[in-house]
Amino acid sequence: LELDDIASITEITQLTGRGIPFEGLYYGWIEETRSFLVESATKKLQLSLSKVDINSELYLRMIDVLSEYNPLDEEVLSLKLKYYMSKNNATTAKKVFENFTQTYKRVYGEEFILCLEDLLKN
Repeated sequence: LELDDIASITEITQLTGRGIPFEGLYYGWIEETRSFLVESATKKLQLSLSKVDINSELYLRMIDVLSEYNPLDEEVLSLKLKYYMSKNNATTAKKVFENFTQTYKRVYGEEFILCLEDLLKN
């Protein structure tokens, strides 16, 4: 599936938005397949972000899907924050940032060193 048009991008976003493939099944070959599918799909989504209007709902959905698969991805966080700020929704951007920093601290046992403004600059 080549992601060279909006219809294809929408399709892969919908597919990946349904959750992790084969979730709940634990066989060696399924784990390898699952990892390959998730990695391929998320890589294609990330590469396709530049083809989608930053102000569109599709863009937000793509970022949401990417953050579901990797909730501690700073690049995806930065994109999500910029999206909300472009919509003049600073309250939501701050809440997203706060949730991220709490999750980061819970997972890594340390504070996230960047501030909201740093992520908006990138």
